[in-house]
Amino acid sequence: KTKRKVVLACTKCDQVSKGRIQLAANLAASINPKKPVPFIETSAKEAVNVDEAFYYIVGSHKKRILSKSVKHSPILLGSSYEAVLKSRGKDETYAVLTFNRLIKEKVNTFSSEWSDVWPYLQMDSSCQQAVEVMGIEQAKKIFCQRLMEIKVQEM
Repeated sequence: KTKRKVVLACTKCDQVSKGRIQLAANLAASINPKKPVPFIETSAKEAVNVDEAFYYIVGSHKKRILSKSVKHSPILLGSSYEAVLKSRGKDETYAVLTFNRLIKEKVNTFSSEWSDVWPYLQMDSSCQQAVEVMGIEQAKKIFCQRLMEIKVQEM
């Protein structure tokens, strides 16, 4: 028995099956049926719920999100691995669409260079948010695709 916070972190959720995650959740619930051990699905590779697990353990309420739990069920911290990835996918789709729109507005000639266009794009807050979600490499790829579109149109 301890007064310290304990959490069962199911790691590498990007590599395991739903069955194993459910097994870990059941283990968390069965350790002490009167007071289930909090359970969290994490993936360092995909950056899913790692911060949430840390904040829970150190007692920070800043980012801690507890789901409502039913008696004799595991307390799930954060969101499930699948829910995070699904939400992230929607965000990334929106980011790509936003960045595509901005690129089409700003890039009109095949001779445009990334180093010339990028400083102007960064002035737009929606561009900054989109690149933060999808990453700079994806942004450069979209820029190159736009250049190819322009080249095809010029033919």
